[in-house]
Amino acid sequence: MNKVEVKRENGETIVIELLLSFEAREIGKKYIAYTLNDDGVSDFEAVLISEIDDDMNIKDVKPEDAPFVDAAYEELKQMIIAV
Repeated sequence: MNKVEVKRENGETIVIELLLSFEAREIGKKYIAYTLNDDGVSDFEAVLISEIDDDMNIKDVKPEDAPFVDAAYEELKQMIIAV
């Protein structure tokens, strides 16, 4: 996994495991899909999605942006699965 430091809206710096990055073209915003703590043992790992800027600051997806983000993420997942 690709471990990356990002900064939350509250200023806290955290290390995440970056799974993928993508852009929701309809709204022109960039997002990342990531996990926080892959312990290597669990069968289930929560995948989180946040908006990200060029300075590696992340923030929650706005409710009005969620349909566009979901569509872009699902499209990307299908492309990955098809490979």
